[in-house]
Amino acid sequence: MCSDKTHRFYFVVLAALLVCALFITGCPKPKEPAPSDVPETGYDITDPANQGDVHGIVYVDGRPQAFGIVQIYDTADSKLKECRTNTEGSYTLCDFAPGRYVLRYINAVGNRVGDDVEIEILPARDIEKDLRFSK
Repeated sequence: MCSDKTHRFYFVVLAALLVCALFITGCPKPKEPAPSDVPETGYDITDPANQGDVHGIVYVDGRPQAFGIVQIYDTADSKLKECRTNTEGSYTLCDFAPGRYVLRYINAVGNRVGDDVEIEILPARDIEKDLRFSK
């Protein structure tokens, strides 16, 4: 059997080899954003610090709408997320990269209400967008 001193010696040697290997090969570098992730504006759209939220209240004929669904679509008309309005008609959709989006409202019984609403999320900004519709 090996003594405690022998174990410590092997541990120190192994640790020294690991440090040398990291020094020679270099530490792993963080992933650089792909060129397509950095538009002409110069910010990284995949960086969570650049994302924004959308929140507001849904009104139909001036009254807040409870338990409806607010959906958010990209410019290719692909649904990204949806959420239900609360009892006061409030909604929140979180974590979107800067860009243009479309909001759509579905009432509590499943009928689409009004026209789509276009929005733009700017880097690191939340937007408040009340949705107002008439019957």
